[in-house]
Amino acid sequence: TPSEESGGFASPDCRGYIPYLQLCVCYDRLGRQDLAELYNDKAALLKPGDAAVEGNRAYFSARRARQAAERP
Repeated sequence: TPSEESGGFASPDCRGYIPYLQLCVCYDRLGRQDLAELYNDKAALLKPGDAAVEGNRAYFSARRARQAAERP
């Protein structure tokens, strides 16, 4: 692992937050909204109140509302 002593670059976001958001998008595209929301929530634990996470939550909420409206 890169550390301050080694002089390497490290981005903590690349070890959780970004992969969780990427999985969120992948599962959404696969039609697995349940897993997409799960991984968005995992990203939210690492960066509470983040704009991308909150944007995804709004997207999922609107999507659920559309789906509910389409049901007979």
